[in-house]
Amino acid sequence: MSGLVAIARTDAATDHRAPDLGAHLGMQVVAPVVEHPCATHDPIVEPDAYLSVIVPAWNGGDRLPTTLRGIAAFLDHQPCATELIVVDDHSDHVTADLLVDIVSELQRDSDDLVSDFTVLRNPSNHRKGYAVSRGMAAASGKYRVFTDADLA
Repeated sequence: MSGLVAIARTDAATDHRAPDLGAHLGMQVVAPVVEHPCATHDPIVEPDAYLSVIVPAWNGGDRLPTTLRGIAAFLDHQPCATELIVVDDHSDHVTADLLVDIVSELQRDSDDLVSDFTVLRNPSNHRKGYAVSRGMAAASGKYRVFTDADLA
């Protein structure tokens, strides 16, 4: 079972993607709703993100590209402003460079709904709890969730 839970419409007649939004990531779709919960979010009145996803990372270069692309694809399909924050807990230089490249790619390729991609780099390794706390503190979303780089 995945650590990331998605709330999605299941009316396949009006949106052919609805049942599969998170399936490619192994996300569990729960609590089908008639109207998406962020449908009332007005980005003009409330400029901050509605949903923030925080990913703590440490030397996860082998799985980060796939995970971040998958999360970004999920966020691109949400009808509200979202942000993706990766907290690099002092990874090796290969992972740090990879994060810069993947975030640049995601910023270039994303829809307008994903309002922000951010990488925060810790100057030394402080472990997962600190990385999650730092990401949560930096997040602007009304709702904030975190998942590991392996989606556990």
